[in-house]
Amino acid sequence: MAIVLKRRNFQPYVLNWLIPKLDVGTAIGKIFYMAEAGTAMEQKLKDNGIPDSEIYHTLTSAYAATTTGQNDVILIAPGLYVETASVAANHSNTHIVGLGGPNTNNDYTMAGTHIYTVTTSVASTINVTGNHCQFHNFGVSNAGALAANLAAVANDGYNNFFKSVTMQGIMTSQQIAVATTASLIMEANAHNSLFDDCVIGQNQWGERTAAGGHLLFSGATMGIANNTFRNCLFLSGSSTPGVGMIHFDNVNNVDRMQLFDNCHFDNFSPDYAVLCTSIVTKTVQVLSSANIGFRNCSSNGYTSFCSAAQNVSGVAGSLVGSNMTAGSANGGVMNAANAV
Repeated sequence: MAIVLKRRNFQPYVLNWLIPKLDVGTAIGKIFYMAEAGTAMEQKLKDNGIPDSEIYHTLTSAYAATTTGQNDVILIAPGLYVETASVAANHSNTHIVGLGGPNTNNDYTMAGTHIYTVTTSVASTINVTGNHCQFHNFGVSNAGALAANLAAVANDGYNNFFKSVTMQGIMTSQQIAVATTASLIMEANAHNSLFDDCVIGQNQWGERTAAGGHLLFSGATMGIANNTFRNCLFLSGSSTPGVGMIHFDNVNNVDRMQLFDNCHFDNFSPDYAVLCTSIVTKTVQVLSSANIGFRNCSSNGYTSFCSAAQNVSGVAGSLVGSNMTAGSANGGVMNAANAV
């Protein structure tokens, strides 16, 4: 039996559900809605008293209506939403929540709650530069057929929270052949963020041939610090041994700590023909002042979390540590200290 709300009860119902989810209490801001134009979902919002002026059909237009620092929220109804330019998520304390339930690895060809682009030269589908922002229950893809289409999400803000978000890049023949593409790029200001129960990467859109990763720490020197990936699934498809899952492209571009807690890393090689060498790769071998921790993680399709040649202690810290026993079924070969 469907639940039917009276118009006067709709907004209080939304607030009663949303405020505990975001944990912002009475500081909640304005609420804006996204729905596909002309759909039953859009009509349902209108029937519940949401005016046309508060319903948007793209994330770009909805985001432009928000105000930075106010805990404004965009609620996205189930649907596929195409963007032709990068969504500039540059407002702090501004949140995006999908209404299709937890996002479990759907892509832009599947019905769900999904933001995507197929336009060339869109570097990232969503470019996050705001701070203290939350993202819940939707998927993001970048399927533009150009090497300049770098990632689904670029995070260049601090203290952001991603919960049950699927991020998919490296989806076209142009993307799989360059090392600078990823599904998630962590940039210079991406500190202190938490990724919980997210899916990062994909294993169905071609085999990556260039050494890189679906998670890329990019560009900064002595920068990206104290991020946690918890209960996340990392997916890749490659039959090239040197292709990893996590890549650092600068000698000192991470700092302090990065923690991977109860995550699984899975690379699919057709017919299981190839085991990739290691989950962690980097452009320059010595990475100082950073501890990369794997706690209670597992992997398939790799021979190690980090190769002995690349797991070199820097000036102030070791590169990779783990609490899984070397050679165990849940950890693979661990070329790292047996501790986090």
